[in-house]
Amino acid sequence: MTSTSNYTARVRSVARWSGLVLVLAALLVFLMVSGLIPTIRLRVDDGPASFVAALAGAAAAASLGVTFLFLSFRGIDGLSVNEQGIVLPLRSPGMILRGASNLLPFDQVNQAAFIVTHDGRTLVEFVVRASEGQTRVLRYSTAWASDPSEFEQELSKRVRVRRDVN
Repeated sequence: MTSTSNYTARVRSVARWSGLVLVLAALLVFLMVSGLIPTIRLRVDDGPASFVAALAGAAAAASLGVTFLFLSFRGIDGLSVNEQGIVLPLRSPGMILRGASNLLPFDQVNQAAFIVTHDGRTLVEFVVRASEGQTRVLRYSTAWASDPSEFEQELSKRVRVRRDVN
């Protein structure tokens, strides 16, 4: 199960375009504040404080945009099952830099449940053992999987699975 779903491709595209828009908006604000666009100048009445605030806002937008771009190229995977565990769709920047997958080992999963919502979407819910006997619940849409029925079959071979309808 290595091909990507349409949903995964769409999420990558939205992240890529959002990142690009944020970076370009930050660049435009920086150019206006710096006075590098001859016909447009951001008028600063409060002196250096407004200038610094505008630059800080532009830097924050640029940082967020670069993060979105970075995630769109390397941090969004499909939901799949491999020999070690369940590959979850989103990776953190730290995982991307280390080249690691967001892997949920089978031995940490108490059970998985496929839940059909009132609007017809299917979610997979993992009940996972956390530290000191506590559990946590992770929910993902099966749209992240390239083939949801194959994902369900592969998962059923390795962990206890139940099916619920809301």
